[in-house]
Amino acid sequence: MKLLKIVIFSLPFLLLSIFLLSRLNQEKKIQSSFFGFYQGHNKQKIITPKSALKRLFEAENLQSNWFTITFLEDVPLEQLQSIITNLKGEGGRFECLKEIGEKNKEYQVFFEKTIITAKIVLDENNRIARLNFGNPVAKFKNIAQISSQFTSLPGEVSLLVLEENSQLVTVNPNNVLAVGSAFKLAVLKALRERIKLEDKYSWGDIIEIKENIKSLPTGILQDWPDGSILTIESLATFMISQSDNTATDILIHWLGKENIEPLILKDNHPLLTTREFFIIKNNQEILERYRNVNKEQKISILAEIQNYPLPDVEAIEKQPVAIDVEWFFSTQQLCSLIEELHDLPLMQINSGIADKDDWKQIAFKGGSEPGVLNLTTWVQANNGKSYCVSATWNNANESLDESHFFSLYSGVLELLKSRTI
Repeated sequence: MKLLKIVIFSLPFLLLSIFLLSRLNQEKKIQSSFFGFYQGHNKQKIITPKSALKRLFEAENLQSNWFTITFLEDVPLEQLQSIITNLKGEGGRFECLKEIGEKNKEYQVFFEKTIITAKIVLDENNRIARLNFGNPVAKFKNIAQISSQFTSLPGEVSLLVLEENSQLVTVNPNNVLAVGSAFKLAVLKALRERIKLEDKYSWGDIIEIKENIKSLPTGILQDWPDGSILTIESLATFMISQSDNTATDILIHWLGKENIEPLILKDNHPLLTTREFFIIKNNQEILERYRNVNKEQKISILAEIQNYPLPDVEAIEKQPVAIDVEWFFSTQQLCSLIEELHDLPLMQINSGIADKDDWKQIAFKGGSEPGVLNLTTWVQANNGKSYCVSATWNNANESLDESHFFSLYSGVLELLKSRTI
């Protein structure tokens, strides 16, 4: 319950004060003494941002009078209670708070198994007016703990953590798994090699958007008018920073699949465009045929579906569907790709999960679909050391707990950051 900066005297207390004043005839002294008592008593009861935040995690049930009316209109009490319960459920026992941004009232909240950042703002009546939680970060005491946490995930997992050229953590780093849009690193490598080796091409060359090459989101270019033109560099930037599928397919058509396939594993032959991926996955008859034929027959099917319409984006399944029809890489290969490409400015726009304040330079690419998740990050610390963290998780039978995976991955980056201090 919030305490107002107003003293409310009870009648018996007031009469007692008057009696003492008249009997002892020391009005000024008693008034001064009483005022000092009230100041100290009130100081103990004032709600600070830190104590208000602490109360959220220590109380069994949240109280509506801890929040402003406006706050509860945006975030109902039941919803906030669920958020707090989930944070405590994943993190375990609440331990303590550490203020990290006095000006903005930002804190680290330490649980038994995780750490989160929190920002809180109180109104003039000490009620919570604004509240923001960051994603949970797993607490790893040392490098050895990382492997067991990742191997406990259901399904197939691959993890590689490199410090310079040394392997710090390995969990099946050579296993080839589905990686979603992380395959776009291979497209970028092929693009860079063509421009570097063939003088007639440059990053400033322009390409036209055509209807029969458009794909589904992620991205924005599928909504641009036919005939719009972009530079190769702009398309590559959309492909990496926004994982734009239409930009990716335009570049694959421009490069030619035959010029990309030598750079990737045989599991990706023939190389799928994202448009072909969506059409195959959402047509049961084509999907069954494609999964059960050899490479030459697959190429024939891809030619057959070139003029097929895209499925409705709303019809895309939210559960895993045929994750064997995908793009396949090992975490070892992804670290090699991002190490080679990290110096391109377009690689440094989207930092992914890594915090830009923690690292001198960050390059990132990830990928996902139901049942598939990959995060690949290259970072350079202020001391000059570079690291790569690539993690892939596949489960053909059920959706992935992305929040938990992100927490583990963030915990790896946090531990690496501590090695650079």
